[in-house]
Amino acid sequence: MTTTPESPTNDLISAAASMSDRYIAMIYDAIFFLFIIFVSAKIILFLNVDGRMAQYVFFVFLFLYDPLCVSFFRATPGHYIKGLRVVSTDAKNLNLFKSFIRYIAKITLGILSLITILGSKKQAIHDKLTSSYVVYKNKL
Repeated sequence: MTTTPESPTNDLISAAASMSDRYIAMIYDAIFFLFIIFVSAKIILFLNVDGRMAQYVFFVFLFLYDPLCVSFFRATPGHYIKGLRVVSTDAKNLNLFKSFIRYIAKITLGILSLITILGSKKQAIHDKLTSSYVVYKNKL
């Protein structure tokens, strides 16, 4: 697959995930994230860890969870369960910087960022900003 960052292949565009599957992946991620918070809270209480240290660990996890998953595995757990992957316009992994920018844009815009998936390329604002696509793994 040879493309430039400005011109993805038609294969990549046709493999783009639907808005409903992206919403479901987001719900799975929220459930997974709440589970991690619950388990972390239990561990913190059991170990009697200082509250300030627990806050630092939580915030680091909060801001690195999505970017690390996307840059290293092409998917968060929710994406993975739904068979989705986040790729760059050349169908490769996003680097950590782009993954972080994508995540910041996504949480800043909230649900509005997914509502924008109306164009023919099926990209949300945070995808357009970082030249990325959420695609079905089995269609690549």
